[in-house]
Amino acid sequence: TNILWLGYTFPDAGHGVSPCFVSARKEIHAMIDLHIHSSSCSDGNMTLDEIFAEASRRGIRVLSITDHDSVDCQGMAMLLADEFSWATRGLELNVSFSHPGYRNGKPVSLDFLAYDFDIHNARLLEKLEALREHRRLRAERILENLNRELVRE
Repeated sequence: TNILWLGYTFPDAGHGVSPCFVSARKEIHAMIDLHIHSSSCSDGNMTLDEIFAEASRRGIRVLSITDHDSVDCQGMAMLLADEFSWATRGLELNVSFSHPGYRNGKPVSLDFLAYDFDIHNARLLEKLEALREHRRLRAERILENLNRELVRE
């Protein structure tokens, strides 16, 4: 029989605590973590080298680097995976959803995780660049508004 257990690993990588699934069979026992952010390409606390070394130390054999709006670290992650464990390409995207019939049209923020895709897909790369530019411009507007309010005080 298969046993699926949900636990936690990497409390200091990414956004705090990432899920870890352990599947136990008589012939197989593997820990996995499919939601890890790196400091190399996103908002995580560990570099790719540190993530793979820590995964190896903890016995995690399957993982995915799911940086925000970026596939820039996927090539290096695949190289490191050959040394330490097995990895699949990953990405986290944040999207806003709104519909007039749901919450009176008020937008809802959703995070999507994507796995095992073509990291060289031109349309994907263009969209990721557009998302990063949108976030950069939004951050500039927020800073301008904060500075304007501080000047008033």
